[in-house]
Amino acid sequence: MNYAQNYKSLFGENLKRETYKLENHSFEFKSRIGKSVCTRYGLVYLKNEFTEWSVRMGCNSNLHPSYEQKRKLTGFYK
Repeated sequence: MNYAQNYKSLFGENLKRETYKLENHSFEFKSRIGKSVCTRYGLVYLKNEFTEWSVRMGCNSNLHPSYEQKRKLTGFYK
């Protein structure tokens, strides 16, 4: 058995390749709104738990495997 087959037998689903890759934010202070904004991603730095996590995970934080779980735990769900 190869790795993909072992994964399927253990977890009951096909192995998915992780699409997340760390890419640091590029913040610029916008005096008009009084907050820092990522020039690539558009994230406004709000200094709350979810934003702090998103800053640590980088611009591709929405592709991180724990994104949905973290968003629900901190109350930022749709």
